[in-house]
Amino acid sequence: MSEQFEKRKKDLVVNQLIKAQTQVCVKPECKHGEPKVFCIDTKIKPGCECVDMSDYRKAGEKCVFTITQLFCVEVPVSLDFDIDINEGIACCGKPEFGPCKKCIETDEK
Repeated sequence: MSEQFEKRKKDLVVNQLIKAQTQVCVKPECKHGEPKVFCIDTKIKPGCECVDMSDYRKAGEKCVFTITQLFCVEVPVSLDFDIDINEGIACCGKPEFGPCKKCIETDEK
């Protein structure tokens, strides 16, 4: 290769095709615990048809109100992965001078 190198410019580009592959198997495992619910806040707001909550006591009168609650839910989650990697292989092509050639993938059928 040194003889070829002498005949070329000193600022070269060298390329080599490398194909590497391995088989990876990932088996996820997810477990969850019991959810916990916490009530953070509760508010009762009278609607437009009810001046205050004492109006509720009037017979035959309709009282509209809105209940708002804020909850926090906790769910403990445990994630785990079983990963199995088979021995990989690598195939190298012959090194060449110059940039990589454009590759066109073709289906072999």
